[in-house]
Amino acid sequence: MFGAVNMVYEKYRAGIENQLGSIERRLEVQLKAPVPEAKLQFADVGLEFVVRYPVDIRRASEIDDQITRSVLQSLEEEQELKVAVLGSPRIRAAIKG
Repeated sequence: MFGAVNMVYEKYRAGIENQLGSIERRLEVQLKAPVPEAKLQFADVGLEFVVRYPVDIRRASEIDDQITRSVLQSLEEEQELKVAVLGSPRIRAAIKG
């Protein structure tokens, strides 16, 4: 599933890196480039797959939609994942500052 997230991220990664470069030049500091992160964690309802990824705020809803569709398609296509997930996945926004 994380591969599905990275596939979408690659489409707009250059834009994020350009913004980072602009900030670095203005502030004269070197920053670590943001990248997608994924982890499995225990929750009340079982295992939870948490994905965080950088977005251009002006395209956030468009990118969220693409990521969601990509992950759901991955779940549908991977038979082992499809069998392991009971019911419909719950998707929610998590903003990390």
